[in-house]
Amino acid sequence: RYFGFYRRLVNEGYDSVALTMPRNSFWRYVSALVECGIPKSQLMNLSTCNNVVPLVRFINVDFSSQRPDWYNEPVLKIA
Repeated sequence: RYFGFYRRLVNEGYDSVALTMPRNSFWRYVSALVECGIPKSQLMNLSTCNNVVPLVRFINVDFSSQRPDWYNEPVLKIA
């Protein structure tokens, strides 16, 4: 149940979950998560702390230009 509550906080946000649940149930779940070691401030900012940048977006790989402009491909001369 607690994991489901945590996932709901992540997906819907702290304020939205607080408005849609009974107050005593909401605070019981929040208190249980705080007792487990998750700070209340982190629970309140779960939906906005997604600071992971996908590596594909961070590094732009251009597969059309794999060699420098000055590079000449060697030519094999077979008799």
